[in-house]
Amino acid sequence: MFSQSLFHQWWQLGLASLLALVGAITGANESAKAQIVHDNSLGQESSVVRPFAPNSPIDRIDGGAIRGDNLFHSFEQFNVNAGRQAFFTNPPGIKNIISRVTGGSRSEILGTLGVLGSANLFLINSNGIIFGPNALLNIRGSFVATTANAIGFGDRGFFSTSVPDFPPLLTVNPSALLFNQIAKPITNQSTAGLRLPANQSLLLVGGNVNLSGGLLRTQGGRVELGGLAGAGTVGLNVDGNNLRLNFPQTVQRADVSLTNGATVDVSFDRGSGDIQVLGRRITLADGSKIVADNLGSQPGGTLTVSASELVEVTGGSSLSAENDGVGTGGDLTIDTGKLMIRDGALLAAGTFEGLGRNVTVRASDSVELSGTSVDGKPSGISTQSDGSGNAGSVRIETGRLIVQDGAVVSTSTAGSGQGGTLVVTASDFVQLIGTSTSVDDPIPSGLFALARGSGKPGDLTIATRQLIVRDGARASTSNVGSAQSGGTLSVNASESVQLIGTSANSQVRSGLLVGTTGIGSAGELTINTGKLQVSDGAIVSARTEREGRGGSVMVRASDSVEVISISANGQPSLLTTETTGVGDAGNLMIDTEQLTIKDGAQITSSSTELGRAGDTQVQANSLSLDRGSITSQTTSGNGGDITISLKDLLLMRDGSQISSTAGTAQQPGDGGNIKINAPNGFIVAVPSEDSDITANAYTGKGGSVDIEAAGIFGILPRPNTTSLSDITASSTFGVDGTVELNTLEIDPSSGLVNLPTIPIDTEIAQGCDSPNYAQSSFVITGRGGLPTDPRDILTPDAVQVDWVSLKPSRENSFNRTVTSTTTTPKRIVEATGWVVNEKGEVILTADSPTATPRSPWQTLAYCSVQHK
Repeated sequence: MFSQSLFHQWWQLGLASLLALVGAITGANESAKAQIVHDNSLGQESSVVRPFAPNSPIDRIDGGAIRGDNLFHSFEQFNVNAGRQAFFTNPPGIKNIISRVTGGSRSEILGTLGVLGSANLFLINSNGIIFGPNALLNIRGSFVATTANAIGFGDRGFFSTSVPDFPPLLTVNPSALLFNQIAKPITNQSTAGLRLPANQSLLLVGGNVNLSGGLLRTQGGRVELGGLAGAGTVGLNVDGNNLRLNFPQTVQRADVSLTNGATVDVSFDRGSGDIQVLGRRITLADGSKIVADNLGSQPGGTLTVSASELVEVTGGSSLSAENDGVGTGGDLTIDTGKLMIRDGALLAAGTFEGLGRNVTVRASDSVELSGTSVDGKPSGISTQSDGSGNAGSVRIETGRLIVQDGAVVSTSTAGSGQGGTLVVTASDFVQLIGTSTSVDDPIPSGLFALARGSGKPGDLTIATRQLIVRDGARASTSNVGSAQSGGTLSVNASESVQLIGTSANSQVRSGLLVGTTGIGSAGELTINTGKLQVSDGAIVSARTEREGRGGSVMVRASDSVEVISISANGQPSLLTTETTGVGDAGNLMIDTEQLTIKDGAQITSSSTELGRAGDTQVQANSLSLDRGSITSQTTSGNGGDITISLKDLLLMRDGSQISSTAGTAQQPGDGGNIKINAPNGFIVAVPSEDSDITANAYTGKGGSVDIEAAGIFGILPRPNTTSLSDITASSTFGVDGTVELNTLEIDPSSGLVNLPTIPIDTEIAQGCDSPNYAQSSFVITGRGGLPTDPRDILTPDAVQVDWVSLKPSRENSFNRTVTSTTTTPKRIVEATGWVVNEKGEVILTADSPTATPRSPWQTLAYCSVQHK
């Protein structure tokens, strides 16, 4: 490693000599037409530039200072003009050729730069380096181009562009690139390409690194792009031809950009190489590509992009780490503050026969995917298997994830290999919004795990504070092939899950879905949250269309579940398990405090073919249905069972339904069973609003309805449904089912006291008031039935109190003087009837008899007493 003391020494020397050196260089500049001009800093070991032959366009660079395995060259200017070539000679035993530019102009490589041997070549120019459109490399070793101010050699010293002194002990491999100022840029415009042989390293390290239409390629080798914005040291590991950068976290970074179709490629049929891109803001635009595909049977390398602020991939650009052969591969990893993928751009890792490569995104702030390309290809992050190899996983760790306007994050398999897992962890929120702009075939935005072959789809897991899925977006796992089972979809949202609406054309419903259209079963769908809201036609669904069994839906919401309203074209909001084939539908389970279903929304388990509808289980404190329904319905199979366990209240309004029905005309199927357990609660409906609880069948046997509650109001058992609120278990052509109601047995005469047949005079008799306090009493007879507040209604939870005997007590008394008053008391009359006013309040009424007026009550004169 390059020592800190040597770095400080070099830094001080650089600052002290900078102005003088610039003046000397300016005076020593040769003609601007000269392309390669040596300086005199190496004395007798200076570089010698000569043509291979008179008037030859090829220059040969001899001389230089040999130190161990290293050959040093020093130039005042170093350029290779268009149409020309420059080659460094490679003396025997030399592994590294290190050339510096001490002048004040940048290096322009417009022709061919090469080495007559296999040594690594280092080009150091702190003024900047540009590779023109026709630039080429003819190098058998590795190549480093940098705008650093110096290159370090462990504790032996450094070779500097600004300090011409040349230490004699630079015999070890280079170990660091040193920057003492804001680094100048490096630009590659070479469409012909800066290419190296297989397994070599190509490193561009400077200020801003720009690839504008340029190509960098080394088959199976290593490419690193690094941008530095200020002073600092970048570590350099040299192991033969394998060169690697080590960027400290404390170094301030500059920008790296690939534009106009620029490409970085390390693909190889004997194992891909490695790519590392480091910067502040890293941009790929205009169809630019970073490719690390493994085309053979050997292990592949990794693709790593690290940006302190932003990674932006737009305009059909891509980062790819595919396995097109049987080999394995390293991962594709993005580390940044914010990741943006737009306009059809893609992060992809696929496989055919080999083990798939993983895609990992870590973005401390946010990940945003949006839109499609001009030809309709979605922006996305994906892993895929097209053969026998298992697809890799996709993992996203961020604060906020936004997927919108047709963008997708997916794992899939089209062969026998299994699909990869898709895991999203977002500390703040996940938002899936909208569809693509295609009118005829809109692509839903979202998160997807898909199987189209015999391989099982991967599982999809979302962990966040808040999940919002709206305007036609989706999160789903699907088995559309021959896999035996589907993937699971698990949502853990500590605060809320909101599923809202449909696409703009109402063709695509927002939702969370698991499904199978093949012979295999669908996966399970689990939601754990504080509050679940499904509205405006959105859906939570587990569906099977053929032989496979449908998946189950489990919802646990500590606060509430709301399923409300319909879409613009009349589609109800749904929580559903469904079968449209011979496979049975899965079960649906809800556990929450408050369940609300209203305005046309439904919770349903259904079968439209031979399959049995799934069972529905609800456990809640209270359940409110207002023009909502809980149903289990089949065309020809048996209806599923509905079990509802409540603590407080079941309220049914405005045509609401709890129904398990089976069969249609000429179709069999027994009705399912309905069991409502509310031993301490009430079941309430409005008689005239036609809210029903039914377990009916057509030709099969009717189901059973079993209700246990403290009280049932406004809904009655009947043989068949009517326009009133009914409880039925009938069969049109089969055997009727049963209805059993279990309510509290209450003696209506319990606690009543016989009253005298002759009313007493309710006026207060005249007499003396009591001279002493605390000598009267007020006695309540009974042990319960009183509400805790006069405004409360009676409940089955009224407090029961044991019988007690009052103990006599003594109180001090005293005499007082009272004055005579004349008061007419209000008559107390017994109620004989009641009416309900327009507010629904009950008012007690009485027909008071005509009474003979009596003298007003007066305190008698002799009752006056004196204080004692």
